[in-house]
Amino acid sequence: MAAGSGGVRVDELGGSRGREAARVDTLLPALGLKKRRDSSPGKRFEGDHASLRADPKVLRMLAKYDESRVLFSDFVHKINREGRPKPRVLLIAGKAVYVLNPDTLKCGNRIAAERVSCVTLSTLADNFCHLSVDSEDGSGDDLLVSCAHKIELATTFVRAARDLYGRSPQLELKDRFVHKFSAAYEREVRFCENGTDGSVSTKLSEPRLRR
Repeated sequence: MAAGSGGVRVDELGGSRGREAARVDTLLPALGLKKRRDSSPGKRFEGDHASLRADPKVLRMLAKYDESRVLFSDFVHKINREGRPKPRVLLIAGKAVYVLNPDTLKCGNRIAAERVSCVTLSTLADNFCHLSVDSEDGSGDDLLVSCAHKIELATTFVRAARDLYGRSPQLELKDRFVHKFSAAYEREVRFCENGTDGSVSTKLSEPRLRR
């Protein structure tokens, strides 16, 4: 990450376009509009990339929330309140998304599926996935992660929410959106493609009070 003009820039971790929105019944066709990274073609959906399905510590944690299935897991980088990437393990179960410490596998954040109103991916070849989180008092914090299997992450979560509640969060493909954090703040996230080599820059604006 390097400081940038008017904010910070997150270089691609591990490596004005049109906007498209879709419901879960058109999820896969909509995702077909997104540019794939060079590593994407041929990838298979495997689900448990962090190998948590048989981990006793994880299963005990899930049991506390009346959960037992690991639908998806992966090693990710979570963008924290300072705009810096921090290594985490992301787990999707039937009822919620869990953000775990990669060393201890302790749960640092649990986001109930019913609180997620929108899943956002850019139209470019990046690794980022954004979950918009609602709360009754408007203080809910969103989740922004860089994940090598971001399409699988989005697909698994939206399908799980649909199966659980009979409805699904909205899916949006766009290159600029607002990320809420720290209860009262937000920043703009913007994706830009380099016309020379096709690389993608991810830029975060300075924090501001939520509007």
